[in-house]
This record gives sequence, structure tokens and C-alpha cells, in this order.
Amino acid sequence: MLAHFPELFRPPAKKLDEIPFVYWGFECGDGWFTLLKELAEKLEQLPESKEFKVTQVKEKFGTLRFYMRAKDARKSDALPQTMLDLIAHAESQSAITCEACGDPGKLSRKGGWWKTRCSKTECATI
Repeated sequence: MLAHFPELFRPPAKKLDEIPFVYWGFECGDGWFTLLKELAEKLEQLPESKEFKVTQVKEKFGTLRFYMRAKDARKSDALPQTMLDLIAHAESQSAITCEACGDPGKLSRKGGWWKTRCSKTECATI
């Protein structure tokens, strides 16, 4: 993923300590990588995306969270609506996509933890 989308996922060398993505990478299961690839492809097509970098990609409450901010600290971190819409779509799709394998899944709560999983035994137990 990093090699295919270096502009989005590789921030400038300055202030790396402020960017969780540098330390933690993708904090979600492999099942969402197709969603992330599709999102990255769409974002890269937008000229305004060149002004932003990915700061965090993770699972939270069973769904995908995808955060970006301005590359230039002097500019606003407010993302254009087109980018917000693409991110929101990927995040909503994660609620119906198994985080473990990528098959259709269901967001559910188990023992206090929210997860999106399919019905396969090997995915349900992760």
C-alpha cells in the first residue's frame, strides 16, 4: 500500500513524532485493505489531496477510521467536502465488511468490544 500511494501515506520528514501513522502503520485487519486501496485511488485522483497526508488509519468501535491533515502546518486541516465524502463512504463500508477477511460482515458487540466480522468461524474468533 505504501509503495503504491507514497504521496498519501509517506509524510514529509519534518515532525514525524506528531504522526501516529509513522509509528503504528495500519491499525486494522487485512480484510479492509481493499476498502483502503479503493479510497487511496480515489483520493489520489483529486488535485486537492496533494495538500494533505494520512495521519492515522485504525479500527475503532468496530469500524474504520481514516484521518488526514494538511502537509503544511500553516494551512487549515479542514478537508475539502469531496475528500470527506470519500472517507465517510469507506468508513461506512467497513461496517459491512469483515475486518479479518474482507467478505461481507456485520458490526456487532461481543463482550464489550465492537467488531465487524463475517460468519466464518476463523474470523468470528479473532
